[in-house]
Amino acid sequence: MDDGRHDDQIVVQLAQHERHFAKIYIDFLNSKLLTTEEKMVYIALKAYVAFGRDEGQARPSLDSLIRMTSMSKPRVIRNIDSLVAKGVLEKRRQGHCRPNMYIIYDNPAMWEAETVGAIPEVRHGLPYSSQELIAELKRRGDLPEGIKKEPKAVGAAKGSENATMSINDSNVDETESQGEISLGKLKELMDYDVLLLDQRCHQSDLDACFEIIHDVVNRRSGTIRILGDEKPVGVVKAKLMKLTYDQIEYAIKKYNSVSEPITNPRGYMITVLYTASEQMNFDFINQVNNAHNS
Repeated sequence: MDDGRHDDQIVVQLAQHERHFAKIYIDFLNSKLLTTEEKMVYIALKAYVAFGRDEGQARPSLDSLIRMTSMSKPRVIRNIDSLVAKGVLEKRRQGHCRPNMYIIYDNPAMWEAETVGAIPEVRHGLPYSSQELIAELKRRGDLPEGIKKEPKAVGAAKGSENATMSINDSNVDETESQGEISLGKLKELMDYDVLLLDQRCHQSDLDACFEIIHDVVNRRSGTIRILGDEKPVGVVKAKLMKLTYDQIEYAIKKYNSVSEPITNPRGYMITVLYTASEQMNFDFINQVNNAHNS
């Protein structure tokens, strides 16, 4: 029976699902520090960062990057290597038949940098002071309260006695054990096992290098001479803590390539580690220039 009343028709339009996106900022697009191809590869990598985040880890296959960028395999690899050399991202091998892991950086200071060499200095923001570094590691759960310092050990870097990289140096300040970063935790943070597993360095060289980094990171005050200048310990410490395993490998190879006797092995190795990121970039630029000129 029609009583004159009609049920209202309710139409519900479901919102479309948000399409997957990569967060790309205008300051990045305006930056003159990357080539057009490098920017394209960077954007493709960012598409694999956790949804909506600025920075983070990505594990795309090489085939995926080739498809997204419409570039050949050599060009994609070349641009990835260039981005690594410029400090925009890190590349970490994950083992046989597994895609590389990329650590992608994106903050305003990077794209405002005047030179490519400045990118590694600013990609993490301002360097930590000694206490800020320890506080940050505690916050992340990487440094338990009251962690004890592990015993020092001497590592050999080269065959001769004078060229041995050793932290048993008379000018090394002894520090209290309270609040220090253990050698084991330092190795964990800086991918010691990856370097060792990949056999990219001799273990004796690697151990000596990590002993030196461990010693510097646990110093509380003073200065360290780098290229003739006295740098505050906090500045050197922050720089060494940001080293990637590619840069550590580079520093060890650079040290071992020296044919002349090294009068201060420990001081020389600290300098090589401190300047590794910039030197890798300069070497890459020289290789590119030589390839273009040949």
